[in-house]
Amino acid sequence: KDLQEGKITLPLLSLLQRCSQDEFTKIEKIIRLHDFTPENLDYILKLMYHYDVIEYSFDKARGYVETAKKSLMLFKDSTPLQALFAVADYVVDREL
Repeated sequence: KDLQEGKITLPLLSLLQRCSQDEFTKIEKIIRLHDFTPENLDYILKLMYHYDVIEYSFDKARGYVETAKKSLMLFKDSTPLQALFAVADYVVDREL
């Protein structure tokens, strides 16, 4: 959905860094022309899994969440703080 909306995300950036020149050219053309057919989106998603950029992106997000949670540890433990931790964990652990 992000791609269809013109959003450039970490998985896409990572894919563009890792893919072959031919794949890069095809992805660039799809984006430039807004040619987001189901086939083209499937092509990009398959490449993202092939180059392991989905898991890489989730690992980065989990790292940021852990850093943020550690920064919040200076606050007294409370229900709102635990709720914030739960939401942060949910965001990075939910299924695609």
